[in-house]
Amino acid sequence: MTELRENFPSSDGKNKIVYRIWEPEDRSSIRAVLQISHGMAEHIGRYKGFAEFLTSKGFAVSGNDHLGHGETAKNPEDLGFIAESTGYRYLVEDVHQLTVILHERYPDKPVILMGHSMGSFIARLYLSHFAEDISAAIIMGTAGPGSPVDLGILIVNLISLFYGERHRSKLVTAMAFGSYNKKIAKPCRPAAWLTKNETILDERDKDPFCTFIFTLSAYRDMFCMLGDVNSPDWASSVTTSLPILLISGGQDPVGNYGKGVQKVASMLGGAGVRNLTVKLFPDDRHEILYDADKDDVYAFIEGWLNKVLDGMKQEEEEESGD
Repeated sequence: MTELRENFPSSDGKNKIVYRIWEPEDRSSIRAVLQISHGMAEHIGRYKGFAEFLTSKGFAVSGNDHLGHGETAKNPEDLGFIAESTGYRYLVEDVHQLTVILHERYPDKPVILMGHSMGSFIARLYLSHFAEDISAAIIMGTAGPGSPVDLGILIVNLISLFYGERHRSKLVTAMAFGSYNKKIAKPCRPAAWLTKNETILDERDKDPFCTFIFTLSAYRDMFCMLGDVNSPDWASSVTTSLPILLISGGQDPVGNYGKGVQKVASMLGGAGVRNLTVKLFPDDRHEILYDADKDDVYAFIEGWLNKVLDGMKQEEEEESGD
């Protein structure tokens, strides 16, 4: 596997977005491209192991560090800060900019978008605006309707009046994640809800790109995204023919232990989305790419990707036959 690291100007007009591309050693073996939108308080470098697996199966894998994350952040003070206001729009537009770059690099290959956690909110908003530029979508570790996003935005707005947009509030953080360990007997640490894999948790605790706290404005962005993608209008904006995989852990509090994921599936199905797959791994927590059965998760995703590519090939053959 080879790795390319580049950057492009962010849609915010201020920053440069760092992105990576992983390719098989033999570029002629590339069948499709998986573009990853990473989650909150992490970075695209964490997906290298997953990329190693997929490149061995004939996929190129790419993703960018979002604003306020990873190598895109100009300095440690910028980690967790996206923009003064409506930063979530920049997040979606930047992901789309990378899609355009990938189409230029692989002009005859389909691009499939995968979003995890906060990255799944970005990906779901992407589907409302740029679905024509991708061939399928994987929505991983997402949240369904029911979260008190309006209350969250109200609290963020009130606190920011006194402390400013860049303030990092323990109250808002506790409100967002404080209950996530409630179903875990004797959790080993505050982030235990992410995965049972303590080695991964140890690595996160030592990674400065994973240990920062979101600013108030970034929390507002996340709450706004969550409100938008769980609104009645969102599902109806999704292209009904687009293959979509909803995949999560059955013990993931973000998806309300599978119930929220099923609600998202119902929204999409009710809006007429025809090619919809839902997969819950019963014993997994939030980061299913790192739990004990990650090999099963990898294999399932590969199998689904292959089905998508097979379906595209069949459609092309039927069209050429006409």
